[in-house]
Amino acid sequence: EPSEITTRHTAQLLEEFPNSGSAGPVRQLALASLFQTGKYPEALKIATESLGTLKEGTPEHDLCLHVLGASLYYTGQHTKARPFLDDHVTRYPASPTAQASLYFQGANLAKLRAWDEACPLLDVFIAKFPDASGNPYLPYALYDRATCHFADAENAEALADISRLEKDFPALPILENALTLAGNIQRAEGKPDEAKKLYLKALELAGTRKNNAVAAEALAQLVSLLAGKSRKEAVPFADRFW
Repeated sequence: EPSEITTRHTAQLLEEFPNSGSAGPVRQLALASLFQTGKYPEALKIATESLGTLKEGTPEHDLCLHVLGASLYYTGQHTKARPFLDDHVTRYPASPTAQASLYFQGANLAKLRAWDEACPLLDVFIAKFPDASGNPYLPYALYDRATCHFADAENAEALADISRLEKDFPALPILENALTLAGNIQRAEGKPDEAKKLYLKALELAGTRKNNAVAAEALAQLVSLLAGKSRKEAVPFADRFW
């Protein structure tokens, strides 16, 4: 795999020639390669080691700061990610990764359940980059915004965002998550039949994609929803869950 080859040769060069003039560019090449191929723990290690050695305002510092914040986000370290994401958005508004950092900034706050801070940032991001052809993060921002709407009891708005996802982004990897969320919203609205339909859709899609975590959640919601209404109807879903 190219990233593994790059990482191996980078480690060898840095170990044998730590004071080489090429060490900095090689480290940056490895950092970009690791991040782009989803090796976030490895990218995080290099970014953490490199940030303090780079001059602020340079492309190298820009990349390193972005990778540090984004890698913390992707590895679920949302509290640690926050200051780095905020710093990158403020410091590098013209960065090649500015769009990504803006999304991560708002999404990270949603993960932290800081709804009042996440909502305006997500709204600004969606309004600034409304075209999915130039914004790969748009459907994810819509899902995050739907989650925030639901947290604020804005159920109609949340369902509208999820309806748009289902219509415009049928291949979205987290669509089953969005359908489960829609089921939760309909259940909160006192509409069990609509909730059941959505949980079943989420379950079917999760099964097709072998997404066991969401399938388990959909099954658990179905059991909980149906147990008080029809124990006989709930049992097959409970058996399937176990």
